[in-house]
Amino acid sequence: MPCPPGPPAGGCPPPGGPPGVPGGPRPRHPRGPGTRGHRTGLSAGHAARPTHGAGPSAVPASAPPHRGKLCHGPNQGNRITFASPRDRVPGWSGTMEPEEAARIVIPAYLGAHGPATPETFDAWLTRNAHRKTAVRGWFASLGEELAQVEVDGTVCYLRAEDVDALAAAEPSEEVRLLAGFDQYVLGPGTADTRVLRSQRRKAVSRTSGWITPVVVHRGRVAGVWEVSDGTVDVQLFSESAEVPKEALEAEVAHLEACHGQSYTMSVRTV
Repeated sequence: MPCPPGPPAGGCPPPGGPPGVPGGPRPRHPRGPGTRGHRTGLSAGHAARPTHGAGPSAVPASAPPHRGKLCHGPNQGNRITFASPRDRVPGWSGTMEPEEAARIVIPAYLGAHGPATPETFDAWLTRNAHRKTAVRGWFASLGEELAQVEVDGTVCYLRAEDVDALAAAEPSEEVRLLAGFDQYVLGPGTADTRVLRSQRRKAVSRTSGWITPVVVHRGRVAGVWEVSDGTVDVQLFSESAEVPKEALEAEVAHLEACHGQSYTMSVRTV
């Protein structure tokens, strides 16, 4: 998408673009993916220093992916890389106009994370870089494709085709160990207290943009977990409902099947 009106985080590139950004002068380096530090250094016009362990959300501010400037490239060990979509996406023809893209992206988002407000959608999309009136206009343009429902006193949207299924849905007792950066958390955002209690936000949303693997029970984040030295260390939040041990064991067995190795499980309350 083109730069939104107003000064978004990081600002829009100046006319012509900085080095390393499509539309600007080409940097003097081989084509192909580069690390976050490399790309940031090129955009800033100085020698780059590779950055280790950066989270997926740590993208150079001068060329965010929603403007069609960057996409993820292949990892280089523990380094996350970025590349130009024209080098990585077959048949890349550039970005759509926002209004055109919204008609595709909004129903897809609501199909996975609805009901949701326009503000929550834009927080997921661009960290609320767009004008509220523009985003609400995109929702309004979808007309009867969307329906409005009230959730805890807040008017939200969902796809009209999903209304009956939502009305018939039963509360879930399922337990899941979700990986870091899972869209179940990022879709509504870590500020959504229906998914994650506010006092536990720092346990999930860490420094440098890191999102911790979480335990989900009854649809809410009930703890966090990590693998260390062959042990799945599960830390359950003290205020959450009791999580069945057998359900956690079933999730660990799923990890074992995925990774092809055995784990012990440690469970504690924090």
